[in-house]
Amino acid sequence: MTFNRQFFETFNDKVKQYRAAFWTGIVTVTIKVAHDREFHVNRIIASDDDLLTFAYFETKKQRALPKKIQDERGELTAFPVVTLPYSAIHWVEINPGTATGSKKQVGFQQKE
Repeated sequence: MTFNRQFFETFNDKVKQYRAAFWTGIVTVTIKVAHDREFHVNRIIASDDDLLTFAYFETKKQRALPKKIQDERGELTAFPVVTLPYSAIHWVEINPGTATGSKKQVGFQQKE
C-alpha cells in the first residue's frame, strides 16, 4: 500500500494527535523517499490525486525574505519546494522539536 491524497489531506489531524499524546508544541515531519534521501517538511503546499507538493528545510537552498515581506506576511524565509508522486514516499515520521536546517524557526507548519 502506498501513501495517497487522503492521508495527507488529514495529516493535520495526525500531527494534532501526536502533539496531544507527547505534549509537544513543535514537531518535525520527515518524509523519506529513497534509501539515502529524506526531507524535513516545512509545510504541505498541495496534495492532488497523484502528487504531493511541500516546502522543506535545507539550509543551502533557503533564502531570507526581504524585510518588507517579513513584516507584511510574518514569513522570514523562502524555502525550496518539491513535488513527488505518492508512490515515491517510503515513510512519514513525526518527531518532537525543530528540524535540522530550520535556522531557529519552528518545525512543521500546520494548515490553519
